[in-house]
Amino acid sequence: MHAILESDRKIISQSVYLALVLAVLEYDRKKIEDTSFKIKNVYVNLIEHTMQKVQSDLKKIKKDMQRNQLHVQRGHNDGISTEYNFYYKGAHEPHRFDNTSLKSNTQKLLIYYLMRNTE
Repeated sequence: MHAILESDRKIISQSVYLALVLAVLEYDRKKIEDTSFKIKNVYVNLIEHTMQKVQSDLKKIKKDMQRNQLHVQRGHNDGISTEYNFYYKGAHEPHRFDNTSLKSNTQKLLIYYLMRNTE
């Protein structure tokens, strides 16, 4: 049985957070499209452009995961924390992420990607 390396745990965590960033952006894009902004195309375009960057980075992470035989699967959310199951070469490690921490780190990544668009 193989233990998951710390570097591989970081790759898996990145995939979790980038997937959450994409979910937030998709939700926000739909909300903006359904509301009456004066110039909503600007906001929709910003979100879609940001989503493309996140998707590109997530694609790289997924390639790393495939190469390292890593897989992650979301488990149960009890309102306080969310379980994710990490798989590595047949080994399984359940991990719990505090929902407050998930939200905070997702927000930090979202700010990073949105600010990257202004460069």
